[in-house]
Amino acid sequence: MTSKKIVIFMPSIEGYGVEKNLFIITNYLSKYFQKIFIITTSRKYKKKFKSKIYLISPKSKFWDKGGRLKKYFICIFLLIKHLIINKNSLVFSFQANLYATYITKLFGSKIIIRLNSAPYGWSKNFFKKYIFKYSFLFADKIIVNSLEFKKDIKKKFLINSICIYNPLNKNEIISKSKIFSKKIYNRKNSLKIINVGRLVNQKNQIIILEVVRSLVQEYKIDIELVLIGEGNLKKYYVNFISNNNLSKNVKIMKLTKILII
Repeated sequence: MTSKKIVIFMPSIEGYGVEKNLFIITNYLSKYFQKIFIITTSRKYKKKFKSKIYLISPKSKFWDKGGRLKKYFICIFLLIKHLIINKNSLVFSFQANLYATYITKLFGSKIIIRLNSAPYGWSKNFFKKYIFKYSFLFADKIIVNSLEFKKDIKKKFLINSICIYNPLNKNEIISKSKIFSKKIYNRKNSLKIINVGRLVNQKNQIIILEVVRSLVQEYKIDIELVLIGEGNLKKYYVNFISNNNLSKNVKIMKLTKILII
């Protein structure tokens, strides 16, 4: 076990796939680091971490409500405060990577960043592309979760990265999937599909909906698709389902405790 301190930077814990990875990875790292700190506004998830992992967060619940920008602001302040006192800390950023990178390098510490969203939206905007390309060059290591992601950012941004696949808790997935299946699906012999993710362009759920439409209407396959998530494309997807007579085949639900937390 190393005596070096590691700081996990995750301002907004919201309960999706990134957060699931956060819990598994942080608890695993606790075997190898004497002290692990998590900078976040979300104290309600404290029980998800082992007792030797310390949360650095504001006492007021005010900061855990509302949008991410407010959470980023207070957590950047907490990161600066921590690095002033603990200059030799290693920072591992799961979120707000640009801010975390600049702050960490300003204090002469090392940072590892984990990119969780594919860079499709970056290359369409010249300013964003420039910012991402040159900002991430300051990171000591960059982790991505697929080989395609690794190839994509290398090709578009000349950024080198390491591919480490998302960790899984197999037993938990099997157990919770059985509970979820009984509560959500209605037809015994249907093809059951789940998609969990924000309803935004990056997740591209429209492809799943188009495939389901084709399978149902052209091949007469009985499908029950559940989309779990929230986002700015929810209304668009609801209209697509209605306009294509897929209400029997597709449900959109909010994130549930059964599936993730």
